[in-house]
Amino acid sequence: MNILITGSKGFIGKNLTHRLKEQNLHSLEVYNRGDSLGELEDKIKWSDSIIHLAGENRPKNDKEFITSNVDLTRTICNFLIKNGLKTKIIYSSSTKANEESHYGKSKRDAEEILIDLSKKNLNPVKIFRFPGIFGKWCKPNYNSVVATFCYKISRNEEVSINNNNELTLCYIDNACKQIIKTLTDKTNKIFLKVENTHKIKLNALAKMIKNFSEERQNLMIPRKVGSGLEKYLYSTFLSYIPKKSFTYKIKQNLDQRGNFVEFLKSEDGGQVSFLTAKPGITRGEHYHHTKVEKFLILQGKALFGFKNIAYDDKFEIKVDSKNPEVVETIPGWAHYIKNIGDDELIAIIWSNEIFSSEEPDTIYFPINEKS
Repeated sequence: MNILITGSKGFIGKNLTHRLKEQNLHSLEVYNRGDSLGELEDKIKWSDSIIHLAGENRPKNDKEFITSNVDLTRTICNFLIKNGLKTKIIYSSSTKANEESHYGKSKRDAEEILIDLSKKNLNPVKIFRFPGIFGKWCKPNYNSVVATFCYKISRNEEVSINNNNELTLCYIDNACKQIIKTLTDKTNKIFLKVENTHKIKLNALAKMIKNFSEERQNLMIPRKVGSGLEKYLYSTFLSYIPKKSFTYKIKQNLDQRGNFVEFLKSEDGGQVSFLTAKPGITRGEHYHHTKVEKFLILQGKALFGFKNIAYDDKFEIKVDSKNPEVVETIPGWAHYIKNIGDDELIAIIWSNEIFSSEEPDTIYFPINEKS
């Protein structure tokens, strides 16, 4: 399919263009501010579908609303009618088209021009009235509160909230998926429902983003970053951090045995750490009442020793990094890990709880390895 995207350099346009290129199913052309009318007409003739994203929402004066949001739409539609072209048009409108602001009126006027096109020229027309779209590459300090909050909070700047209004949001990836799906939509509907929207109040939004920033420093993983709004906001927040913050330091616990480093922590999922041990070194020699762990050897060879503290029951397990194998520690079984190789041993460890010095649930219990 030949697809023309107007406004490809904008926030939605950048994301959508990359997604369409990734599919490698379509031929793309773009039209942006500064391109000539002749270029536009040539690309319209070439296209099977037009994704019309070009527009203005923060002009220097109100007349630019008409120029950018209405006149370009009228130019496209007039050219289609003049040349009898039945090209599909997918238009990115706004929920603000219901409002009486200059911006809202200009989006509504553009919709009416497109609806008139569908009646006069029988072009398939699809209109999305998107709420606030957020995600990577949206300009901060412009017209997206999410972008502004993410940008400022990631730089330890204060954000101001004058009222605690509720926002309706749509994540950019979901918006792009819906637009792409509409390319093959055969229904007669003009106005299409925007799926996967989320509601949140401004204070809650600011708090969530501040938590993202703070949790990077205490190694915590935000609780629900695997799904829903929190997942989308977390990814968006990280896209705004300055380059110098792509990395951050974590504490090492070095001694004569090797190193122990806590990496990630989660209120619901425990923590992930790693340890090292020099050749011949034994670590552990303790048991837990409730805590459980999973070990995976990333480098070297290890001997795990176990003893049931209530019964005289012992056994050993040898593992090495060449044959990945998870070793679990079991409540009531004392255990140790010994480096039996010639190189440094490196192991990653998951525990089902975050370590607490007040309630460590880690009791020293030496095991006689030879018995």
